[in-house]
Amino acid sequence: MLPYFVPSYTSSGLVISTQAETLAAIEADQRASISAELDLSTSSPEGQINRITARRVRVAEEALAALFAALDPETMTGDALLRICAISGTYRKPAIATRVLVTCDLDAGAYAIGALVAFPAGRPADRFANVEEIVSVGGLSLVTFEAEIAGPIVVLADSLQIAAPVAGWNFIDGHPDGTTGSAIETEAALRLRRKREVSAPGSSSVIGIAADISAVEGVISAYVVENDTDAVVSGQPSHSIECVVYGPQTPTATDDDAIAAVILAAKAAGIATHGTTSRTIYDSESFARTVRFTRPARVDVLPSITLVKSADLYAGDDAVKAAIAAIEFTPGVDCSWDLVVAAARTVAGVLRVVSVNLGLGAFVDVPISLRQIASIDSGDVTVSSSTGVP
Repeated sequence: MLPYFVPSYTSSGLVISTQAETLAAIEADQRASISAELDLSTSSPEGQINRITARRVRVAEEALAALFAALDPETMTGDALLRICAISGTYRKPAIATRVLVTCDLDAGAYAIGALVAFPAGRPADRFANVEEIVSVGGLSLVTFEAEIAGPIVVLADSLQIAAPVAGWNFIDGHPDGTTGSAIETEAALRLRRKREVSAPGSSSVIGIAADISAVEGVISAYVVENDTDAVVSGQPSHSIECVVYGPQTPTATDDDAIAAVILAAKAAGIATHGTTSRTIYDSESFARTVRFTRPARVDVLPSITLVKSADLYAGDDAVKAAIAAIEFTPGVDCSWDLVVAAARTVAGVLRVVSVNLGLGAFVDVPISLRQIASIDSGDVTVSSSTGVP
């Protein structure tokens, strides 16, 4: 078999033989060396052996081709991609669980992590539990709930209910839409993120710091604003950086500490940090350091939409509200009316959108600054629908 395992490398890359080409080469050698009259048909033992050999050679060459493809980050997949990414410290982001900030009525006392469990009405399998210990003095408390299973789970406003009675937990008073989680990072996204991180300048540059922050689990986006002047600019002190970090959407103190630690390690000595979130982190010499960064402020958008529906196919106003509330926004990106229209058009039975108003007038975008992020709750969407014809 080995003499016929002859892949070649050209200026165009690796070239391997097809199974038919390998079989033809084997048969030509046999007829030249043994007899031109040799029976190599599929009914002869020699013919069957030749075909088995050609098939095994093709399998070996395909394995070599896969190994060759694994040398190029642009074409490698699976384990090979994970390994090349690990060299630069770029690790695949795991699936992110959905979170929601819930108002609970609690008696005075302490409630351990995971002690409070709830689920969306009618979906007992989609269980949510508190992610931080709660110490209540009695009354209403804001509690961050997270889905027990990572991945995208939609939770509409005020749909959570208590899964099992807990002494001292009286009721869920209310909550906005849950922030839908995400599936494990795709290979395409991982490949692109690795390319950006490898091509980024040193860690102390704004691009490098943003890349380091983006690698923290749960972070969706990061942007670094630099003020290298001797004056205060837009409220930012001189010679400082402000890291605007989005994700997780409902962060805990642990999430904030992880980001602050990365900022402290990445920034240059003598450069101050600025922002609306402040954490105390201990450096390598055990000195307490205050690190500040900014979580984008939520800007609630209240859409009103008028549409024409199909009498037979329309999925309902609630489906339109859910589709609009599921729009994924990015910090600093305006909430545009066309996104709302596009989301509504994904609902079955929506024939056309007549008008949309996000609160500033018909067909007017809502401006969003770098330190803000648009947000739409399903309960804040007003839908007016009338029956029409296609």
